[in-house]
Amino acid sequence: MTEVWKNPNATSPELQKVIENFKTISNKEISDSSKAEKVLSASPAEGPGATSTDVPDEQTAQTTAPDEPCPRCGWHKTDDPKANEADMKEYLRCVLGAIPFRKTYKMYDGAFTVTLQASTGYGSAWFNQLLEHDPGSKSSFMVYTRKLQLLLFVDEFTYGGTVVKFPSAVNLVDPKVPAQAEALYLERFGNTPETLLRMLDAQLTNFLSLQTLLIKAGYDENFWKGAGPF
Repeated sequence: MTEVWKNPNATSPELQKVIENFKTISNKEISDSSKAEKVLSASPAEGPGATSTDVPDEQTAQTTAPDEPCPRCGWHKTDDPKANEADMKEYLRCVLGAIPFRKTYKMYDGAFTVTLQASTGYGSAWFNQLLEHDPGSKSSFMVYTRKLQLLLFVDEFTYGGTVVKFPSAVNLVDPKVPAQAEALYLERFGNTPETLLRMLDAQLTNFLSLQTLLIKAGYDENFWKGAGPF
């Protein structure tokens, strides 16, 4: 409605129609905003110079509206990653071979790569036990959780010709002593440039979402077709 009032091509008769329609809506106490939007947008569309962009339709409003944060973690949701055929084949190979799923992400023509590896049952138990040590505020807990995820899932990464490979954090940190996890995080990532950490974080988000997507895809009866031999 704001865009209608600001439309330089709108004429007085058009504005009068909008006002009359608005009064009609108010008198009838229409609570459904979508109905009100249809009535208000009907008048300018009839006048000369009015365009379809004067008032965004419902579909446009939905696509341009800001995304809502996740009710559980507070982070804004990004687009879900796509699982290609290679991902499905590798995932099924790992399932049948009873080994953790791995994926390497390459950026900047391979100048930066990061290999992430799915956790095991022991790793999940280790992670969950460390999460019992609540650091306090919600923001601190989110940062603490992300640090644990980086320790658990990042297997190796390369940048500028340097290859950094990490042994399993599960074997290095007592889950009853969260200070050990913090110390290991600083040892591994304390001197890592912030830009690199952001790339690691972004690919970790993609990896975790991809795992969920592949698990759901496993329920498809056609998932296995073309995924061999092993």
